[in-house]
Amino acid sequence: MTKLSTDNINLMLKKTAEWTYLNNSLEKHFTFKNYKQVLSFVNKVAQIAHEQDHHPDISFGFNTCCVTYTTHSHKGVTDLDFKAVASIDKLNEFSS
Repeated sequence: MTKLSTDNINLMLKKTAEWTYLNNSLEKHFTFKNYKQVLSFVNKVAQIAHEQDHHPDISFGFNTCCVTYTTHSHKGVTDLDFKAVASIDKLNEFSS
């Protein structure tokens, strides 16, 4: 596993649902109807993270959530981050 180049990241971002590359990380903001939906989403992201053994930074409030992925050991974005992002994008019920 190696840190991806900016060019590779930009190419791979085209296959994601509105994720952005910022500060050596992949990031997406989600908006929900209420806090209960936010917590449900956070729990599903946590399950994905546990299964993949790759954990994002997550911040959330009343009806918003921000998920940020980076591979800390490589100080940037790797294939692991895109694998996790793809799994989260499959949570269709949580389209922002």
